[in-house]
Amino acid sequence: MLKVLIFLIFFILIYSLSMCIKKVWITQKYKRRHLNQRGHSKVSASQTETKPSESQKTIQHERTIDAFEPQYFDDVINQFLEQKIKLTDIQQARDLQLEWLNKMPMHTESEIRRLDLGEWSIYWAFYQQSFEYYVSRYGIFCTHIDRNGNEQKIKIEIDPVS
Repeated sequence: MLKVLIFLIFFILIYSLSMCIKKVWITQKYKRRHLNQRGHSKVSASQTETKPSESQKTIQHERTIDAFEPQYFDDVINQFLEQKIKLTDIQQARDLQLEWLNKMPMHTESEIRRLDLGEWSIYWAFYQQSFEYYVSRYGIFCTHIDRNGNEQKIKIEIDPVS
């Protein structure tokens, strides 16, 4: 019985090792094929600016942003600011985040942060653009950095709780 158990453990170990090696081999094969298909004729904006030496074997990924996406992100944020939404409860932040994230460009990143003293914020980022909806006991602060790098700050007053 002990020999059978040892044989099973040995078999499982060999099988898992072979699967790991197979996955590594497939991944390397895919990377080589993908690099060959891309060719070296395409050069991203960051590669032309920095011009890395050939001794550095780093692969820089090209990012393709449609021309309308930065404008679209700014438009969605402007709609958000026009509504002057006043949320003070972090539980409602998830619904707000989901509602507005669905309207934003595909590669927009979002994060809800809990801070000290009951303060919290929702942060949206799209490449170099960002928007933060920060709620504190002193008010609601919105900071937006648009596609041109201009920063816009807005403060929304909270009605005092009696």
